[in-house]
Amino acid sequence: MFAKISADAGNRSAALAGIALMLLAVWMFSFGDAIGKFIVATYSVGQLLLLRAVASLMLLSPVIWRHRSAFRTIQRPGLQVLRVALSTLEVAAFFAASVYLPLADVITYYLAAPIFVTAASALFLGEKVGWRRWSAIVVGFIGVMIALRPSTQAFSWPAMIALAGSASFAALMIITRSLRGTPDVVLTTAQFRRAGLTLGISTHDE
Repeated sequence: MFAKISADAGNRSAALAGIALMLLAVWMFSFGDAIGKFIVATYSVGQLLLLRAVASLMLLSPVIWRHRSAFRTIQRPGLQVLRVALSTLEVAAFFAASVYLPLADVITYYLAAPIFVTAASALFLGEKVGWRRWSAIVVGFIGVMIALRPSTQAFSWPAMIALAGSASFAALMIITRSLRGTPDVVLTTAQFRRAGLTLGISTHDE
């Protein structure tokens, strides 16, 4: 009995810690998005991505060196490469759309990502999604449609780019979930692995 209570308390603490970390991450992402919107007014999207990748590499270098043994054997390399490509695509799509659309509009398109993730988790990961979550998906979709107020502008090229980025982000989350056995440091440092891809993009933009 006491063991069960202790286990429940541990699970509750872990859940609360996860919620707190997620909220912090969302705040940091939002702050970074606002800065990115400001930067793309002067620099190209490719240059912004390259700067982000280099900055990530500089910040994470000590962690990479400390856990370098984790990189000797990387599980499911094909999925790892696909994850990096999707990560690059969704960030590029986000900032490319933000060049032409207000940041609030781009964020609204990205609000569809949790809907995609929940549906895809049931279809591709076999996770249980009860009627309550399916109901939340429907309500969330209606909420996104109300926020977007579908019009001719809602189906413009920048809007489609934002929606494609949202779908890429959802696919990225599903792949990340399927790679949960991969060391955290390997998943985290995917940020700097975009440098090689974004270098070509930034050169082309010039």
